[in-house]
Amino acid sequence: MDNTSYTIHNLPVLEDNPDANQATAGWLLIALPLLLIILFQWIPIVQAFLLSFERNNFFSPSEFIGLENYNRMIPDPVFWLSILNTLRITIFSPNIIYFVVAPLALAFLLIKANKSWEIVLRIISSLIIFCCSSVLISYIYRWFFHPQYGQFSRFPGGSESILANPETAIIGIQFAEMGYGLGIAMPIGLILYLSFLKGSAFTFKDKPDVQRIWSGVWRPLLLMFIVVLAFSLQSFTSSFSLTMGGPANSTTTFLLNIITISLKHFNFGYAAAQQVVLIIILLAAGTGMWFILEKSDIKIWISDAEPDMGRKMKGNWYIVIFILSIILSALVLVIIIFWILSPVFGALGASFKGQDNYSRVLFDHKMNASLLIQAAVMFLTLVFQTGLAFTGGLALGYYRFKGRKIIFFFLCLTAFITPQVIVPQLYILLKNFRLINTLPALILPWFGCPIGIILFKLYFEGVRIESAIEKKQEDIREESPRRKKIIINTILMTVFVLILFFILNINDLMIPWVMISKPQLYTPNMMINYLQGSMIADYGLILAAVFVSFIPVLIMGMVFILLQAVFFPKMKILHTKHMGSSRI
Repeated sequence: MDNTSYTIHNLPVLEDNPDANQATAGWLLIALPLLLIILFQWIPIVQAFLLSFERNNFFSPSEFIGLENYNRMIPDPVFWLSILNTLRITIFSPNIIYFVVAPLALAFLLIKANKSWEIVLRIISSLIIFCCSSVLISYIYRWFFHPQYGQFSRFPGGSESILANPETAIIGIQFAEMGYGLGIAMPIGLILYLSFLKGSAFTFKDKPDVQRIWSGVWRPLLLMFIVVLAFSLQSFTSSFSLTMGGPANSTTTFLLNIITISLKHFNFGYAAAQQVVLIIILLAAGTGMWFILEKSDIKIWISDAEPDMGRKMKGNWYIVIFILSIILSALVLVIIIFWILSPVFGALGASFKGQDNYSRVLFDHKMNASLLIQAAVMFLTLVFQTGLAFTGGLALGYYRFKGRKIIFFFLCLTAFITPQVIVPQLYILLKNFRLINTLPALILPWFGCPIGIILFKLYFEGVRIESAIEKKQEDIREESPRRKKIIINTILMTVFVLILFFILNINDLMIPWVMISKPQLYTPNMMINYLQGSMIADYGLILAAVFVSFIPVLIMGMVFILLQAVFFPKMKILHTKHMGSSRI
């Protein structure tokens, strides 16, 4: 679509005029995704609430004890320490800069750039997208902080290892989370901020610049903080991989404490009481997200139309920024690659082994089996998860039927409750179906994840806006190209959602650790964890396995960078409740 201005007023295509065909199609599409979310998310949430009032060790009959678990939780120092540690790792640390502040600053810079420079700088911001795997990054940091071989084993002048000291161990976890923040929070935050700013320029075109910018900032800023807070409270991987919560619980996070109480000490009732606290916070976060989305009737609009963002910055500035960014990115990549490869090939004073470690990894039947299992689990999970999200989002976003707004509210309400939060209840559920130590135990928990449905719902409502725009223009000759463009954009949106699901899955160490005890069913993450436990001194072999496991992450990273060039620059987030007579 070109940049021709025209007026949208009371879009009839967006009104709720349900008919029998719309209702039937909508309910048929939403039925299966909704059923699976009820089974694998809502029912375990209810079970957690019920278990919190019981004494339950899973092996003997449960006993109702009222509020005793909650009374026990209040004076428990480990409970409060785990919450404090979780906040110190993410919110009350320098990482909040990479999660919230830096993407916003970069968005303000790029919003004044021409399209070519915007695409170039978007790509640069995603060059270290491979850091999106906090599991694999944690193993690298374990090498960094190794008391004997690590480059950062202790502070200058210090005698004790950083991770062995209760006062400094939390700093090591913060560094590990920093890689994750740079790898995924930066580019995703940038996409969110830029899309809101561009959409705001359309929605509030006739408003003063200050009001227009503020309208495009406060919603994504609040939304980003809600998202960061919700996922920060579920921090688990770095603490588990690096320190197992030690020393002296100094790095025990909220979720790690829950899992330890339930699945190590089998005190499901007390763990459920702590789960309820976490679930209530996440429900509040989901309610906040729903309020932001509904209050402004947010839609994701994919269009070539570019807003007027005022005077552009001169190209010379972008040349300087481009050169500095390339130098910085290259430096970071060289340092990281050197640190990864140094123990693998025996550098830094160790015996040189050449390709021997890689040969051992690639020709080891256990590692090969784990890679095949990872490929099968990842493929099936991503295909089914994305397919369910697509059909559910299509139902809620494109079809009009009674009850869809209520469904959308409950999906937003539980959007941040990931399978890791309710994994004790999922363990009980799958054990009752005798699915523990099977591949379905790694796949089924992810079917209760509604965030993809929400994204597709917002996208398909944007598709309706695009259809309304074309009808306003009455450009019948462009019907076939318009459909082709919508199909291409839908495919790219599906790839984007698939990448988000990939990031959630590749960062998961908890579900394989809880659901699988047979080594022949280990995923690469679990296999590397096994190598650390059995051959702790052979870091060359361990990091060779890490590097091989990075291959799918790198592939997805390249696909994400491609989307930065061809898809995300066209994305705008509109506030359609304010569009009454807005000009686009």
